[in-house]
Amino acid sequence: MNGRRQGKQRRKSWYRALTLLTVLLLAGDLGGCGKGRGDYPQNVVDAFMEGCTHANPNNAGRQVFCRCMISEIGKRVPYAQFEEFDRRFAAGEAVTEFERRMAEAAAICRG
Repeated sequence: MNGRRQGKQRRKSWYRALTLLTVLLLAGDLGGCGKGRGDYPQNVVDAFMEGCTHANPNNAGRQVFCRCMISEIGKRVPYAQFEEFDRRFAAGEAVTEFERRMAEAAAICRG
């Protein structure tokens, strides 16, 4: 795969990740049940974990990676800011700051 194609594929991956998190946000009870990682509602954390591990839920390494990702996302993106990123994404705006933070979290979690 050439560099240009890899870059395009990487962007698609981040948009898919953002879309997943957006769906989780919209599916969550924003009225506030328990809190999860950072200030994310626990039901959003649970939904993220389910979505993140769905392809291989019994893979311990995947479980660790997904727990790390939601923890690192919570450290880098407060829930209120995530809601703003979600609004911008829904409006068709680029959210490169969120993509950068996702990449930082993934790099840490891949260790």
